Amino acid sequence: MKTNRILRVPSLAAFVQEIPPVKGTPAAAAVVRLNASESFVPNGKTAIPRKIVGLSLQGVNAQGEIVWLHEGHVIIWMPDGPGFTDDRSVYAGLPILRDIVRAHLAALGYDVRDGDYALPPSV
Repeated sequence: MKTNRILRVPSLAAFVQEIPPVKGTPAAAAVVRLNASESFVPNGKTAIPRKIVGLSLQGVNAQGEIVWLHEGHVIIWMPDGPGFTDDRSVYAGLPILRDIVRAHLAALGYDVRDGDYALPPSV
């Protein structure tokens, strides 16, 4: 695997095109990694706490490149959780989106595993 090559794709369809599912035995299935994450944004010029929440899908294509699809959002975080209606909706929807993506990829024939590849902070 070429660890210095990362291909960011804009959609699930583009991801599937870059890493097609392998037909046949389960042992031959293309391995992809799916990971939901959340972290606080470091305090900067604003005192409003914010979190970055997201879902990453990664795999390695035939050229040895990491193919990466990421859905990410910045939400306002209050002491009792997500701050506004949109923030609560995004935060509540992330685990549902993860389950939908996992089921869809498994149905296509992928071996879906938890986790992701460590990427440099510059990416």
